[in-house]
Amino acid sequence: MNVADTNDPIEELYNQAPCGYFSALPDGTITRVNDTLLNWLSYSREELIGKKQWTDLLTAGGKIYHQTHFIPLLYMQDFIQEINFDFKKSTGEKMHVLVNAKIRKDKNGKLNLLRIIVIQFTQRKSYELEILNAKQQAEIANRAKSEFLTNMSHEIRTPLNAVIGFTDLLMKTRLSDTQSQYMGIIYQSANSLLDLLNDILDFSKIEAGRFELNIEKVDLFELAGQAADVIKYKAHLREVEVLININPNTPRFVFADPIRLRQIIINLLGNAAKFTQHGEIEFKIEIQRLEENLHEGEFVFSVRDTGIGISNENKTKIFEAFSQGDASITRKFGGTGLGLTISNKLLALMNSKLELETEQGLGSTFSFALKSKYEIGEPIHWEEIDKVKTVLAIDNNKNNLIILQNMLLHAGIQTDTAQDGFEALAKLEKNKNYDLIIVDYHMPGMDGIELISSIRKKLNISSNEMSIMLLDSSSDDEILNKFCNELDVQLRIVKPVKVNEIFDALSRLKKKSIEPENKKPDEDLIQEDEIPILDNFNKKQSIKFLIVDDDEINLYLAKSILIQILPNAIIVEASNGKHAIEQFKNEKPDIIFMDVQMPEMNGYEATMQIRKIDTIGKVPIIAITAGTVKGDIEKCFQAGMSDYASKPVKKDLFEKILHKWLPETTKK
Repeated sequence: MNVADTNDPIEELYNQAPCGYFSALPDGTITRVNDTLLNWLSYSREELIGKKQWTDLLTAGGKIYHQTHFIPLLYMQDFIQEINFDFKKSTGEKMHVLVNAKIRKDKNGKLNLLRIIVIQFTQRKSYELEILNAKQQAEIANRAKSEFLTNMSHEIRTPLNAVIGFTDLLMKTRLSDTQSQYMGIIYQSANSLLDLLNDILDFSKIEAGRFELNIEKVDLFELAGQAADVIKYKAHLREVEVLININPNTPRFVFADPIRLRQIIINLLGNAAKFTQHGEIEFKIEIQRLEENLHEGEFVFSVRDTGIGISNENKTKIFEAFSQGDASITRKFGGTGLGLTISNKLLALMNSKLELETEQGLGSTFSFALKSKYEIGEPIHWEEIDKVKTVLAIDNNKNNLIILQNMLLHAGIQTDTAQDGFEALAKLEKNKNYDLIIVDYHMPGMDGIELISSIRKKLNISSNEMSIMLLDSSSDDEILNKFCNELDVQLRIVKPVKVNEIFDALSRLKKKSIEPENKKPDEDLIQEDEIPILDNFNKKQSIKFLIVDDDEINLYLAKSILIQILPNAIIVEASNGKHAIEQFKNEKPDIIFMDVQMPEMNGYEATMQIRKIDTIGKVPIIAITAGTVKGDIEKCFQAGMSDYASKPVKKDLFEKILHKWLPETTKK
């Protein structure tokens, strides 16, 4: 029967099917074929049936695969599903197909016919090739992105390393209170910027959406002070009060990731400072639960502000990436809208999340609970504070008065309060037996200086009778300093008030001496003979260091730190890897500090070349790098480096490295 001439609907369906069909004898000779396959292959029925074996349609590779895999598998299981083949068209073009085959046997079980279904996927193959090509392009782009992030990390962190390193050195010199305050703010802000860069520039975390937590012992009181210091200047410019509210009985230490925890708190405080034009910002740590037998607890961290608040419809939106309450918020206040999203992701790793209580126009409270192991810590003993029994605290901010009362009560000090100068004067007229008066400078009606002037002049209460502590937002007001000297104000504290600062001030109260008036202007500067020497090192030992860095400032910083630790150190410098190899050959240093990213030859290559020369590997090579991308440490060790330290380099970091790698003869 001629298949083409039949009007049989079944044959018509066979011929017009969307896939190819053909049948073949055991020797492969084609006996039947449908129109679909003929059209694909550009053959006529007469050219195939009885004249060609179906293997004639295969490419050379396909014929080999037919013999080695197709036939054995077919005879083993009587069928085959979706085997890839390339068919040849009559024009010589290739056609990618999937072949499904089934054997038909006679009544004696002998093969008498092979039926094959052919599915064309040339277009699908094209799509697959496009996808593969796109994948390869994406991988190339990702590698380029990774290299870009590494380079950006290096370029940004390198100058930041100098800021942090030299600030760290300067803070170890003799500074005035004002200078110390300024340096502390610079230091904390630079470190916060560094922490942020570490998160943004860590490629593996960005790509995978993962953050690795580094659990350490965290001092809650120190953390709170550091976080508040970052935003207090901006807040005080608007006369917004910043409060730190931690019950003195709170365990001092918890176990968490200090960088991530500080990042979250600074983000919440930063948002509060941004959106609060007047009123106050309070950072509070509360104990939700303590299990003393397990030394585990649940601590609630909260940031409350009296800012613009958030509408109900925007409560969820603000937690979305790149989103803020509405477009006007971005225009007016700026920001990326990423802060809360990142904070929530970090908290998810800590099995926590941000909670929000807010009312538009009245302010917001963001909070989160942290479950952690804790340590009470060694009790801090402040000398002389037992001489302070009663205090009068004056502040128009009621919350600040409550915080002060709780702090002082912890030391057994009874506190009376007043919310303005007039109330304070009335109390002092009735009772002049307070050991200390704490006065806030910024108060309506009668400010702190006017109140103190009235106490000293109108009530005739001298500094010998009653000491005065002034609370202010800054220590750099020269006019205020002058008034404090004239009115015998013994103590000044920069707000927000912190537990350790208030008690340190009280301990100095009874033994504070008057500084000499003939103090020289340059006495705050470090003198050459005042450079501290580590007792753990033999300062007479001459150790030769090779410092390799393409940045002159970082070279100078490293050299300055090493000279402070070991004044007799011999410093050899190199500006790139090639120069380092020459210096190593000529100078034979005892230890090498090697930057990783440098022109001409990087630190990895230089280290490998040095190790070929120093076959014993006795000279320690310490990688000093700004890189933060995952895998940097492994690359350093693979190159032959001995240890790894990430910038910023600081004195204590160098001390640890020297303790670990210097010869024993160098140490006492």
